[in-house]
Amino acid sequence: MLYISNHFMLSTLLMFRSHAYPMRWQIKLQSYLLIGLCFYLTINPAIATDIYTCPKIKHQTAVSITLFSGHPSETAMLKPDNADTDDTNPEYWRLGESPYPIWYVCNYQHSKKQRSFKLPNTYAVCTNIGSSHAKDRLECK
Repeated sequence: MLYISNHFMLSTLLMFRSHAYPMRWQIKLQSYLLIGLCFYLTINPAIATDIYTCPKIKHQTAVSITLFSGHPSETAMLKPDNADTDDTNPEYWRLGESPYPIWYVCNYQHSKKQRSFKLPNTYAVCTNIGSSHAKDRLECK
């Protein structure tokens, strides 16, 4: 949706650079469209994308990320939305409104070590995008 909106705004800006309109109208219209585009980019929360990476631990590799509704020691693990499908790569979670904060937990290979982190409550979807051979990165938007 962002691409379509940006493309529409930019093509509209270019369209009004013709000689069919007086120069002062071209400049005024272009200014209004740029202000509208800036406003759209500012207030649309779906545009913000953040990536969370599991921290490195000496001699340990993060191999997976798990999401929880509430603190991991107190609440239930969230099942990925595509867990029961044939296409589980990458795993993703649709996050609706919840009275509990969302946490992600980094799980490390050949170890019971885990690191827990609280996510902001502003995301609609989180995807385990991983890196190289591990699923140690989470993209949220």
